[in-house]
Amino acid sequence: MELALITFTVIPVLILAMALWQSRARRAFVRVRQAIAVVNANLQENVSGVRVVQSLSREGENIRRFDQVNADNWSANVEAGRLTAAVMPVMELMVAAATALVVIFGGIRVLDGSLGVGVVIAFALYVQRFFDPIRDLVLQYTQLQRAMAGGQRIFEVLDTKPEIVDAPDAVELSDARGAVPGWEVTFDHVHFRYVPDVEVLHDIDLRVRPGEVLAIVGPTGAGKSTLTSLIARFYDVTEGRLLIDGVDIRHLKRESLARRMGVVFQDPFLFSGSVRDNILYGRLEATEEEIVEAARTVGAHDFVKRLPQGYDTVLHERGQNLSQGQRQLIAFARAVLADPRILILDEATANVDTRTEVVI
Repeated sequence: MELALITFTVIPVLILAMALWQSRARRAFVRVRQAIAVVNANLQENVSGVRVVQSLSREGENIRRFDQVNADNWSANVEAGRLTAAVMPVMELMVAAATALVVIFGGIRVLDGSLGVGVVIAFALYVQRFFDPIRDLVLQYTQLQRAMAGGQRIFEVLDTKPEIVDAPDAVELSDARGAVPGWEVTFDHVHFRYVPDVEVLHDIDLRVRPGEVLAIVGPTGAGKSTLTSLIARFYDVTEGRLLIDGVDIRHLKRESLARRMGVVFQDPFLFSGSVRDNILYGRLEATEEEIVEAARTVGAHDFVKRLPQGYDTVLHERGQNLSQGQRQLIAFARAVLADPRILILDEATANVDTRTEVVI
């Protein structure tokens, strides 16, 4: 009984050591995740912007910058490695201390005749076996701390609440008053701010009737793209109301609105996949004839047929194997095929020639 109590005296010391280690290890593992995120972001940025880097002869400066963030990553990993490497030596020290205490106190009892030598030796071996599962738990605990550091960053993303959510009483767009045959878009004393103290739109009153084509012109930074973003409900108005046929857009289901709205941006986004897949993106049930007709409508059919596999040609990431103008035409064809009730063009013809712009 006395030898068992002596063995258990090591456990509180081990628990205290692990508690102190945990606080430092968690910070170190989080720093590792943050450092590798910076490295990946820097690498992705330089690869994506390689043309700008080369055109401005920034290779040397960017390499030095990458070396710096990579050195921070190396430093973070070394610190985490040191803490990980320290766990097992501390564990073995505790086991050795427990064994030594058993041998010392057991030896004293052997000398006074209250214990036999065999009992002390057997108990020392039992101490070794007693700490075997604790060793395994400590090893798993270090892995758990690494996983929790990564999980912390993952849950920060998963727990982020969307800024735009449907109201409890939101209705389908088809249920809105006068949704057929056309919709009227109305800005009713609309104010908008990206940040609290800087107003981008001030008291906008605007009405677009069904069938009308409205061009919004103005200097850079005047808020043209912001207006279109509000109609697509990428943001909600700060003050006032944005109405779709008399119904506040905040009382419409966002998915219902998105299905009936087409947006073509100045910088179109194409997905990895075939040309056909990208045109079909907004209306998966479309037929081959409808795909071709949409491409013809915007003047994309001729260049698509010249591609190696035509509409089955596989596009690289973001459509990098097409020119900017060709990507723009594919985006136009995608919007036309979706047959939206509201079509928004945000400087979408900036990368096409005048003849094609007239066709569109």
